[in-house]
Amino acid sequence: MLLGQLVGISVASNLFYLAICLSMPRSQFEISNSSLLAPPVLWFSVLLSLITVGVSPLTSERTFLPNLLLMHALLFVPFISNPTSNFASKSSFSIRIRTLYSIITVLVLALRLRTILSALSYIPQEAKTLKMVVVVAWRVLHSHPAQSSIGWDVVWTTISFFVWKILGIRMQEQGSLGPKLVPLVTSTFVASVGVSAADDWRKEEVEELSKAE
Repeated sequence: MLLGQLVGISVASNLFYLAICLSMPRSQFEISNSSLLAPPVLWFSVLLSLITVGVSPLTSERTFLPNLLLMHALLFVPFISNPTSNFASKSSFSIRIRTLYSIITVLVLALRLRTILSALSYIPQEAKTLKMVVVVAWRVLHSHPAQSSIGWDVVWTTISFFVWKILGIRMQEQGSLGPKLVPLVTSTFVASVGVSAADDWRKEEVEELSKAE
């Protein structure tokens, strides 16, 4: 996340995948004896940052920049508090990592639906065909340098996620992607990688714990 402040998130996410590939996998003993927990400082920062994303379209020229700065600042809070040392320690306010993934999936899906409905509202009723939606999306993607930068970053992040799932070390250990590929591709293109990635990582966490048990 720190590197993502300096370069495209698609570059940072690929380095994140590479770090996972080169890291030592958790043993079955570690998985079965340390159900990963998200300490309050982690899940609160993540959820609060999603709220800042949700209110971004509602900001004005005066409030946009403070909201953007808060969004980025929240990403550093977990690093400052070093929550990784508390991933296995229980507290009354900690939640399971897979629960956090589930909450993120629901919230991001709600933001995605709002974005889709807002985008469709700008297309004339008589022109709302799949071809027109693609044409308009392509025009918007290249309508402004800032839009192109962010838009293509989303495209490359999506492609990187697919490559990670198909060729990543973890998937090779679990076997062929097979029948999981079609629903994964469908959910990603319909609901975006922000939704499908969080939901997929939640499923991976559940699978790891079930194998350990």
